[in-house]
Amino acid sequence: ALDTSSSTAAPCGMDLDNDGIVGVVPTIYRETEGLIGESNTDPDDSIFAAEILATQRLVRMLDPDTTDVGLITFGGDLGPGGDRSNVTTPDAYLEQPLTNKYSDITGALNRIKTKAPGGGTNIAESIRLGIEALTGLKNNTHSHDGSKKTILLLSDGFTSFPAGSADASDPEDKILTISAAYLAYLAGIQINTYALGPEALSSPFTLQEIARVTGGHFTGLLNPGKILTHLKDTSFIQLQKIVIENITLT
Repeated sequence: ALDTSSSTAAPCGMDLDNDGIVGVVPTIYRETEGLIGESNTDPDDSIFAAEILATQRLVRMLDPDTTDVGLITFGGDLGPGGDRSNVTTPDAYLEQPLTNKYSDITGALNRIKTKAPGGGTNIAESIRLGIEALTGLKNNTHSHDGSKKTILLLSDGFTSFPAGSADASDPEDKILTISAAYLAYLAGIQINTYALGPEALSSPFTLQEIARVTGGHFTGLLNPGKILTHLKDTSFIQLQKIVIENITLT
């Protein structure tokens, strides 16, 4: 589940596209340099781009014979005052239903890459959509009995919807998001959360609680670009013990 809110256009701190330039926030906007209104001197080095690249690297590490993957993006419309501009517009999208055909995931990531980040951050809606996808409620599919169900949730900020506005202090947004996490727990879904950058780490409580409630793990990364290594090193199975028995057949 990838955060595509407007803040993910900010630099991730790494040269993702290997062009020798590390994107930064311009200190002076000069019309002659084409930087008016831009928050990143190299959009290809954004947090948004880092999320996509990290997901691509993760998928290459997985085994399609044992692991299905789906893809969700989440944001939310923002009006002039920071409130929701259109409550009927979905705040999260199932970009690719669960599949073991990883080329479909690659295609979905390539489509997402062409869209510009924008809007607020509705984490609760991404969790609800993840529950539907993993339990088979979305698209009338069937979940695999006995499978381990996990959501990897990446965000560079704090939840600003569904109730409030672009404000970290709204308690109702936090309550609704943690309630969605509890529903995921009841559905047998673990959520690992990743807080990307200083803004997310300035108010990490909600992401920490999502992980705690569902039995997942919280990872805070001051440098958002480090998600490239942290995501692909994710362990989905917690092996507690191996028992070997020597059985003699007569």
